[in-house]
Amino acid sequence: MVSENIISEKIKYLRQKNKMTQQELANQLRLSKQSISNYETGYASPPTEVISNLSKIFGVSSDFILGISNDSLPIIGKIPAGTPIMAISSFEGEVYIPAPIFMKYGSDLFALRVHGDSMSKVLHDKAIAIIKKQSTVENGEIAVILVDHQDATLKRFYRLDDETVVLKPDSYSDEYNSEIIDLKKQNIEILGKLIWSCSDEF
Repeated sequence: MVSENIISEKIKYLRQKNKMTQQELANQLRLSKQSISNYETGYASPPTEVISNLSKIFGVSSDFILGISNDSLPIIGKIPAGTPIMAISSFEGEVYIPAPIFMKYGSDLFALRVHGDSMSKVLHDKAIAIIKKQSTVENGEIAVILVDHQDATLKRFYRLDDETVVLKPDSYSDEYNSEIIDLKKQNIEILGKLIWSCSDEF
C-alpha cells in the first residue's frame, strides 16, 4: 500500500528542488494551485494521470513519486579532481538519478563528490559524479583511477602503449599538468567511468 504522506512529501520535494512555485507547477499540469496544495499536504491524492505527468515534468519515474523506488544512490565519498590523494570513504547523503540512467545501469552505479577543479570544463568543484563500475575505458573517457592501490583521481584516461598511461586534466586553469604513469613502476586500477553529473543532492 502506497502512503499518501510519501507521495505528498515527494511532490513538494521535487517542486522545491526544481525551484518551482505551486502556481507554476499547477500551470504545467493545467490544475489549480489549490490542487497542488492539497497534494502536498496529503489532503487529496493525485490520480494516476497526474502522477504520470509529474514524472515527465520532473524527469523521475512514477515509482519514485509513489515511494516504491528511490532512484537514488548514496554518495560514498569524495574523489579528487586535482592532485591524486587517498580516496575518502564516507557517506555524504544521497543523490537522485534520472530514471532512464537508473534503469539502464542500476546496481552498476556509484556516486562520488568531486573535490578540486582540474576537471572544471566538465565537473566543477563539489559536483556529484555518477560512475559506472567497469575496469576498462576508451582513450579520452573520464574515469575514476586508483593509483598504487591507495590514491584515487578523476581524469581523462589515455593509454599510449602497454607500459604508459596518461591521466589528463580538463580544466579552465593552466595550473594542472598531465600525469604520466609508467606501468613498470606504478600500478593503476580503473574503478569506473563517468556517465553523468549534477550539482544538487536529492
